[in-house]
Amino acid sequence: MTTIESKYFIDTNVLIYSTFPEIDKYYNNANKLLTENNNLFISNQIILEYINVSTNNKMFKNYLDIKTAFSNIEKYLTFINVVENHNINAKELKNSAIKYNISKREIFDLNIYLTMKLNGIENLITFNVDDFKSFEGLNIISAL
Repeated sequence: MTTIESKYFIDTNVLIYSTFPEIDKYYNNANKLLTENNNLFISNQIILEYINVSTNNKMFKNYLDIKTAFSNIEKYLTFINVVENHNINAKELKNSAIKYNISKREIFDLNIYLTMKLNGIENLITFNVDDFKSFEGLNIISAL
């Protein structure tokens, strides 16, 4: 009998919190989730968001330089798979944005949801549970 291993999509905040020990409230949880779960996935959007946030000197006292940020991504990619959303067309994006009443920055959460849906991933690990509650068919796992 074959069992299908669950797939887990990792939200950007999990990678961010696993990077900065000064956020000790979240640091240990983030690293535990990354080391204790298999079959982990991110998208290029997550990589870009990670680079943007981790190198932001207004967000972190000990922000990363671009080289270190990309080096961290390379380490993550030794145990996290990358999936994409190339088959999401503008009509589907528009219809989903209307359906879920998406505004402003929520479009990035919608893109994560559609990427997960397209790639058959139902589990999302995030610190921002409320950002994804309205999306159907997601199993949201709180990183707290």
